[in-house]
Amino acid sequence: LPERGPLETRQLARRLNGMAVRMRTAFRQRALAAAALSHDLMAPIARLKLRAEALPDEAVRGAMRRDLAEMETMVGDVLVYLRSGHEGEPRRALHVPSLARTLVDEFAEGGVAVAERRMDDAVVEGRPVALKRALRNLLANAARHGCDPWIEVEAGPADVVVRVGDSGPGIPPKDLP
Repeated sequence: LPERGPLETRQLARRLNGMAVRMRTAFRQRALAAAALSHDLMAPIARLKLRAEALPDEAVRGAMRRDLAEMETMVGDVLVYLRSGHEGEPRRALHVPSLARTLVDEFAEGGVAVAERRMDDAVVEGRPVALKRALRNLLANAARHGCDPWIEVEAGPADVVVRVGDSGPGIPPKDLP
């Protein structure tokens, strides 16, 4: 802001300008820290990929490969975002029920039963890792804070709705706002 006008206006402009500089510096430092962490995570992911190849069980090896590839994509997306300011994962056609069933299987492997409700056939354009991450977080919350988590996919004429829920106590009405 231009620092001109009456004394109070100049002082306010100077303080606001100083605050803007401090905020830009803080954001830059956070971005650098996130980039460094993301970059540093690539080495252990690469080592785990090599170690996974030595596993005797093909099913476990395949599951580890998929998990590590997903982690690598997430870390890569953070790096691309920090470098360019845009998401790195390309959009592509996604069969939503397949994605939902993959999550159901992953939770089952971890000992958590997730019920499949309605599973309409639906294909959308989207970012698979980002959508999977969002749905996984919702299912994890449903399993952690409720009971009997479930997922469903409903295809409408112009949209697709994915619902995640549970049979828990819900959010108290006073906390809903």
